[in-house]
Amino acid sequence: MAEFENMTRPIAEIEKLTGIACQDKVGGVSYWQEGALTHENLAKCVECGLANPGDQQNDSPSIGEFLSNFTPPNLVGYIGYVVWPPRADSRVSVDGVIMDFDTRDEAKIFADRYANADESNIWKIESGSAVKYLLRLWWD
Repeated sequence: MAEFENMTRPIAEIEKLTGIACQDKVGGVSYWQEGALTHENLAKCVECGLANPGDQQNDSPSIGEFLSNFTPPNLVGYIGYVVWPPRADSRVSVDGVIMDFDTRDEAKIFADRYANADESNIWKIESGSAVKYLLRLWWD
């Protein structure tokens, strides 16, 4: 694993390395579509030195904890952003997660483990006869 370093790479290179398409490229911060960053791509960010596994956003889990505790097959993807030059605090940050469960009770039990999240939402998704429950946890 590469040692974490402040990124000096252009956003296009970061997008290529991580497989995420950033949006809102304004003022040195790019947000990706919620859930677009996969477990594999976040692990790549850490491996390439683009994300610090010890970094956390306020009271959120650290990036290392996101990788350990929010995993496939329930993981849909992570919520977050890239801070890039000219800002001096360049990094990939994760501040939330979207998970997929078979029952509302499973989603609720998981959400209760992270009661400190600033936002916790469960949505029922129906497709034909199939029903899933999406859980979104986000820390400000």
